[in-house]
Amino acid sequence: DESRSIGGLGIPNEFFVQMRAAPLLVLDVPREARVQYLAADYGRHDAGELASAVLRLRKRLGGLVTKEALGAIAENDMVRMVELVLAYYDKTYGYGLEDRKGVTIKAEGTDAKVNAALVLAAVKTSIPA
Repeated sequence: DESRSIGGLGIPNEFFVQMRAAPLLVLDVPREARVQYLAADYGRHDAGELASAVLRLRKRLGGLVTKEALGAIAENDMVRMVELVLAYYDKTYGYGLEDRKGVTIKAEGTDAKVNAALVLAAVKTSIPA
């Protein structure tokens, strides 16, 4: 449920209109699997850049969560940082999906091949050609 921009990049209007009109598929990956996957990924990034990214979200995260997330980065506790920030993102995306009907696809983990097969199967069975 992206908006017209992702970070500093804009989605071309024609593509955005097509995205909004297309059938909605929601890949539901368990939170713990997402946390572990993201923590491993973010753990490879520069701590200063991660801190800057968290600071850009400070108004949305709130002072306490921002402070805790920055502390987790300083302690190299990527799991804790992801848990804190993911709560904000899950709430935001959940709000954006509230009034949209779609097909939810339950996944067990973050394996891209497995999840792609689940999505393809859902497309074949639930979206008219």
